[in-house]
Amino acid sequence: FPTTSQPSPADFLTLYRHLSATYEGILSAHLSAELSGTHQSALSAARTVSEETGVRITVVDSRSASVAEGLVTWSIARAIEAGCSHDACDAIGRAAADLTKVHVFVPTIDGFVRGGRLSPLKGLISNLLHVRPILTVVDGKLVVGAKAVGVQNAKRRTVRLAIGEAEKMASPVFSLSHTAAPDLAETVERELRKRFPSATFMHSDTSPAIGAHAGPGGLAIAVIDVASLDQMIAEDLKGRRS
Repeated sequence: FPTTSQPSPADFLTLYRHLSATYEGILSAHLSAELSGTHQSALSAARTVSEETGVRITVVDSRSASVAEGLVTWSIARAIEAGCSHDACDAIGRAAADLTKVHVFVPTIDGFVRGGRLSPLKGLISNLLHVRPILTVVDGKLVVGAKAVGVQNAKRRTVRLAIGEAEKMASPVFSLSHTAAPDLAETVERELRKRFPSATFMHSDTSPAIGAHAGPGGLAIAVIDVASLDQMIAEDLKGRRS
């Protein structure tokens, strides 16, 4: 069974020192601190390099993973491109972490159990009853958010949950990620586009680190409402001009 390992503080030291030679500030968003020690490694290195160089380095806890983490990073990048201050970009990243919703279908949770992300008891019950859990992230932790009997029902339930989240949003942005299931991802994206024709869509393959736990055939759907983030951007830019 494949395993994963977090980056070390030394990895971040090398990166932050390199970036500090060019940039006056760094924002670094990472996997939920509840799921990995990556965030702590980044914090440790950020403190060291900031003391060495005087460059401000802010580490943002995405409080999620995979495509949801990606939406947090994307939100920060939008704020940077808009010309927001360092503090505003940090605040927008943290707001994005709270606003992002994610639902994950996996054919089996065996990989998450072996990797220590979910309890063996949940895995046993799931396999015995043929129940397919739909995973989500709550307070930075991976939890079972819903259940369905059978793989096809679980896929449909995952999509319905994502639709339910987006229906409450003024300006939804979707991000989809799959583990060796491009046809599934394309089918789901087409369905979501029909329901939300004005929404923005992004998609990607799942990273090897996440794929090692999810296994083939999985799909993650993350969605964020950018309306409030756009308001934060506008307020920061207005304040800087006045």
